Amino acid sequence: MELSSNDKIAMALLEEVKAEVDEYFGNTIAMPMMPDGYDSKRDLFCEKMVKQCDLAEKKSSNPIILLESAILKAQCYGCWQKPINSRGTHGNAKKYYETALELAQTNEQKAEIYYRYAIFARTSFMGSKQLSLENFQKAIELAGEDSSLGIECAKELEKTKQKKSGCFIATAVYGTPYANEVILLKDFRDNWLLNFKLGKLFVAFYYWISPPIANQIAKSNSLKAFTKSMLIVPLIKIANHLKRKEI
Repeated sequence: MELSSNDKIAMALLEEVKAEVDEYFGNTIAMPMMPDGYDSKRDLFCEKMVKQCDLAEKKSSNPIILLESAILKAQCYGCWQKPINSRGTHGNAKKYYETALELAQTNEQKAEIYYRYAIFARTSFMGSKQLSLENFQKAIELAGEDSSLGIECAKELEKTKQKKSGCFIATAVYGTPYANEVILLKDFRDNWLLNFKLGKLFVAFYYWISPPIANQIAKSNSLKAFTKSMLIVPLIKIANHLKRKEI
């Protein structure tokens, strides 16, 4: 397909965006929503890059342009840390990965997008361990298990399987993920809640909303005490009760 003059302008703009994103983030595809410290410069950079992608899309509706823009937007939204409407930014990343998959024309393109989507799903608010595993598996099927991408996906898939998700709020209350109470609640999640549909929905909602809450709790002794008495202790009692019933 021959590119029009507007297509070429849009492609040149996206090439500049990609160069800047690669220089700024390197191999980083996504970041946790609440890492230590808030980097406002990073969010301003992400916002600027997304606007440049929007400009490219206004210049051209060529599927090649839209695909490249969607992939770049997904990465920028996946690395966004904006504290206000923060879940929306990671939600946008998920949306653009889905858009990119719809626009992709070849198995090679789809495999690369599934790989990036899997890394994002493992890292972000809006993803999950299960979504990550599914996307790594799809990437392997499309790329071939003996290809360099297939081999990389297989390694990441195994790493994801072994990854244990934490209990953010309980960890914030007790100050360590190794407290007996935190371990008990993890067991409650893994061995009871995740066996039921409503339990799975609750866990998904918890991981969607809890990191910024836990971040605030960790900074305040009064919030720690309140959360412990009003939430953690009642949950521990429920977990212990269910555990005794199984014996």
